[in-house]
Amino acid sequence: MPEFLLGAATFVLAMVALALARLLHDMGYSLVATRGTAQAIEQAGIPVKAVNKVKDGRPHIVDLLKNGDIQLVITTVSEVRSQIADSRSIRITALAQRVTYYTTIAGGRAAIEGMKHLASLEVYDVQGLHRSLAEGAPREEAARH
Repeated sequence: MPEFLLGAATFVLAMVALALARLLHDMGYSLVATRGTAQAIEQAGIPVKAVNKVKDGRPHIVDLLKNGDIQLVITTVSEVRSQIADSRSIRITALAQRVTYYTTIAGGRAAIEGMKHLASLEVYDVQGLHRSLAEGAPREEAARH
């Protein structure tokens, strides 16, 4: 199962990230988080693997991204110089590895909400919808074509 990285810059954000962690865990995903966030997630009874921040030494977040061990990153950053540097290296590596990356809890929540509905998505071609509507089919029926 893919591993998702959760990181929060402050204690308050770590508490908010718990809701995201619970959603991801309930959907069957494995979680990875930096020590502080991992501790909060673990205390809530959600399994999580702790990983070093870049400044804390190897193996760290960037190593996991380069190894292809992480498929989604949701993280926030405070105004601390070392966190900004860590955040930059994570973003650059995520981009290079084509790993989806969210820098806000709200963005992460929106992505997770979308992931919950992936199985029920249907694709419609605009031409077919237009044709059905032009023929007088009700909108609900046209959407099924």
